[in-house]
Amino acid sequence: MVAGASGRIPLHRFKFESVRTQGEKDLAVAGYRQIQSRPAPQIDLSSPDVRKPALDSVPFTSTEVSRRKSDLLIKRTTTADIDLVSTRLPEIAQRRGFGLLGTHNLKERMAAKGVEFGPECRVFEVCSPALAKEALSASLEISAALPCRISVYQEDGRTVLASIKPSLLLTMFNAPEAAALATQVEAIVVAIMDEAAAVE
Repeated sequence: MVAGASGRIPLHRFKFESVRTQGEKDLAVAGYRQIQSRPAPQIDLSSPDVRKPALDSVPFTSTEVSRRKSDLLIKRTTTADIDLVSTRLPEIAQRRGFGLLGTHNLKERMAAKGVEFGPECRVFEVCSPALAKEALSASLEISAALPCRISVYQEDGRTVLASIKPSLLLTMFNAPEAAALATQVEAIVVAIMDEAAAVE
């Protein structure tokens, strides 16, 4: 039930779901009108009795944000040129049983739509059909997290590879039998990223 701007619920929208007879309805209407006629409580937000969250207690310092990122992401940084990494990554993934499903060059795609975007950023979608089948057999909801994505971008003059940890991503789904599979997939993704980031 949605209240109006005054916080009151119009009588014509009030539902008497448990009312069976006209007499019960009359009593319910009378009670409803009595409640609605009462003045709405006023809250003084400046009162010391009103509890307010302490801003300094919110754990979003730069250190905390960095820690949360490290918990969520696999990241590798390299001095190798982004074009070289972008060429090597699909080849390395293929050798490790992960095919390339698609590549998204975000800078080029935005430019094609008339949007200027400075940094080079490319997203590679990789997947192992056999492992994907195992994951989907545990829960079709996992399809929302497929395929694995590895982002390659430039930051502070270096090339960065980043991917969300499969072991963490799959915890969102009620599929405990997929936990070991997620660990296996993560190990392969890490190996792909390590090899692609290696400086020869």
